[in-house]
Amino acid sequence: MSRSDVLTLADHLDERTRVTRTDRLVRWVCVTGAAACICAAGALLPAIQTQRIELELVVGENAYDDAPPGIALPTIMLSTFRGLVVQILWMRTEELKAESKYFELQQLYEWICNLQPRYPKVWESAAWNLAYNVSVGTFSERERWHWVSAGAWLLRDKGIPMNPRTINLYKELSWIYLHKMGDFMDDKHWAYKRNWGVIMERVLGQPPAEPEDSQVMDAMRTISEAAGAIRGFGVLGSAGALQLYINHDTEKPAMGDFVARLEDIGFGPDERWLEAVARYDRHGVQLSDLLADSTALPEERSEAFMAVMADPKPASARDRLLAAVRAHVLGGSLKLDPVFMYELMDRFGPLDWRTVYSHGLYWAAKGAKECSTTIGKDVDVEMNTNRFIQFGLKDTCERGRLVFEPDFQDPFKSFIDLLPDYRFADVLHDLYLEQAEALRGDEDPEEYYKEGPAGRLFKSGHVNFLHTVVRRLFLEGRNRKAQHYYDYLRENYLEPNGKTKDIYLTTMEEFALRDYFSDMESFRQGPVLINTMLHSALLNLVYGRAKEAGRRLGFAKQGYDRYMDVMGNDRNERRKIAPWPDLKASAFQDFLLRYPLPSRYNLTYKARAWKLMSTQDKLRIYRGVEQGLREACKVNVPEIDFAKAFPPPPGLEEYEAGVEKKPVEGEEQDIRDVKTDDGFGR
Repeated sequence: MSRSDVLTLADHLDERTRVTRTDRLVRWVCVTGAAACICAAGALLPAIQTQRIELELVVGENAYDDAPPGIALPTIMLSTFRGLVVQILWMRTEELKAESKYFELQQLYEWICNLQPRYPKVWESAAWNLAYNVSVGTFSERERWHWVSAGAWLLRDKGIPMNPRTINLYKELSWIYLHKMGDFMDDKHWAYKRNWGVIMERVLGQPPAEPEDSQVMDAMRTISEAAGAIRGFGVLGSAGALQLYINHDTEKPAMGDFVARLEDIGFGPDERWLEAVARYDRHGVQLSDLLADSTALPEERSEAFMAVMADPKPASARDRLLAAVRAHVLGGSLKLDPVFMYELMDRFGPLDWRTVYSHGLYWAAKGAKECSTTIGKDVDVEMNTNRFIQFGLKDTCERGRLVFEPDFQDPFKSFIDLLPDYRFADVLHDLYLEQAEALRGDEDPEEYYKEGPAGRLFKSGHVNFLHTVVRRLFLEGRNRKAQHYYDYLRENYLEPNGKTKDIYLTTMEEFALRDYFSDMESFRQGPVLINTMLHSALLNLVYGRAKEAGRRLGFAKQGYDRYMDVMGNDRNERRKIAPWPDLKASAFQDFLLRYPLPSRYNLTYKARAWKLMSTQDKLRIYRGVEQGLREACKVNVPEIDFAKAFPPPPGLEEYEAGVEKKPVEGEEQDIRDVKTDDGFGR
């Protein structure tokens, strides 16, 4: 080893000193850099935290301040052990489901949701299992309704309030209304519709026999205004806020005075009073007939209740109180916002809140509104939720006119029928176009709309809807409107080369009837078409088109026979419909009471229809239409003599006594055989 390779002690010490200085410099640089990064992170923290909150990735310190004790207490106490407990509970739920121990399963679902209240997936899964999987494991109407409603109420009452900006929960709740309750796939779907109709009629009461759209809108507007006023005193649905609102009423007569009169006969401003009003205020029905059950008024208090409710002096206070209590119950027990309900009616039309379709639409629209500013939401889920709004309106068009006689004591025995209501066709058409534009995003408009005005996303749904509308309007006798939409299809949905599609080269009439009989093989379309055809037959009859009326009635009967041939062997009868005489009578009754005809000729035209109906049809429906038509004649300007316009059919007493009466020759003629007087009603 050479001398130059030997490191002296002095050199070693110099090198060590140099390295030490370098290490210190590196440390200082690192410390300084770390401090700078910490400061920078601190400066960015507010923005990051804000974004985390917007994305709902963090639960704040006060996240459980407004949570029920059943949710806040276990969440805080178990802390980090919640995950382990939840995993054990989930495994147990699968065992219980296999063992059909549904009530214990429901309790475990509630525990799981309470332990993970801000995790939307647990609410979705639990609600779906209750409404769909558990319900089909039972067989009676009451059991099915219990589990379907349990799934819906879990989302409505707990899941959505704990996760108000999670659109999936609104979508799932909307789907339960539209599909589970509103569709026909479940054997007990009529039970769901009956129960929901009773729930809402208890709160909102029975609508007028022949309501104008403006009447329906005004009724909900007063409830909406009352809801806004109550919110000035606290949370809508809380008893304290309602009481403060009543106490601060300065109008005369005051609501407080009317409440005192109610309390004198054992009532108060609550749901029990609303149900009594719903039973009392019915067309042509006596109070004693409606309150003869365990919740009814004792006989000696019935007259007192009627006297209080019918007294004209406090009428304004009574009406204001009714609106306030209805708003209170809607916002409290039913978790519905009356202000938003009115907004939807103002946007779409006079929705009937007794149908499940209106509520499917409500929750889809509510989710779209509440979650419109949520960052990072699933675009596909948002699009599907918007489609549910369309589904709700489409179902309303096809089955949204409710014929309903509630049994408040046993809702499962209520009478219900669903008829088409194409007042909403124009609104749904416009909605397709609006939502197509709203979801276009940054896509090139020329490329997006090259297949039609509803764009790439909604083309198929829009075209199918317009096809249905053209057929239904034609069958109703509204040929001008049907022609309008047929021309729209012909002009806006073209072949790629710009030519008219072959399907639109026929006349509108030929197009409308092409699929009529094939549609009769569908439960979705068959009953709707039959009722539409019956209404169309009467409409043509009162307009003096006897030949056309007979043609429509013939189509209805042929369609009914076709439908029953296909569906008549349904073992559980979930797709069967009423016998032809009953079905025809129901449609005729609905026509006389509710079908919107030009107001100037409304009763004249309906009197003509009554004159030309068969005696047997009149006997079936006379008592059902008598009160409504009598009141309509009385308020008509000029007043119409009810006895002349709608005389009772011959043999009415014998019919009601159950005595068979042999028809007189010519008495049972069908409207297809009627020759009308062309001068009638001119």
